[in-house]
Amino acid sequence: MQFIKTNPSITENVQGNNFIYENTNFKGPKILLNQGWTKLCKFADILKKMSPLKPLLFNPHLCLSIPKLKSEWAKKEVFMKLISDKKHELGVSKVAFHFDIGYLNAEISAIIQLVDDNTAFKGLRRKNILNEDALQVGITNLSDGLKNCTYIFFLKTQNDGTTTTSQNVSSSNI
Repeated sequence: MQFIKTNPSITENVQGNNFIYENTNFKGPKILLNQGWTKLCKFADILKKMSPLKPLLFNPHLCLSIPKLKSEWAKKEVFMKLISDKKHELGVSKVAFHFDIGYLNAEISAIIQLVDDNTAFKGLRRKNILNEDALQVGITNLSDGLKNCTYIFFLKTQNDGTTTTSQNVSSSNI
């Protein structure tokens, strides 16, 4: 928690994320946070009240290819095409997706996604990860040495009640 600090860019005339997560022990960017410590405590309370979820299974066939060009990592039209193509390939309709661009440290990235205190995502990442209908996941990472890009693609229970893809694939517990 010592790495959550007041955002020096915020003034009376400038609205935005009130806090930043900045850990100089790891290579990576400052992470903009809206509520900071308060949001982390709220998330801890959510976890305490939750019933355990079924295991989320890793399925390598759900992994999406991250573009090699860093400038395309967060382009909506790029990942929407990847998602559409993957849904068609697998013969499924109910999926979820989000991405993260940030720390090279996977543990910090995962915590930041679960707390999901960035105003741009408005809780989407946490909802995806903790969604009880999400039973399989494909996770792809690409790093340029300074930043890490992660695409996370979730397969949800389909309308017909199935929980696997049309392909015969193996999965492993995460």
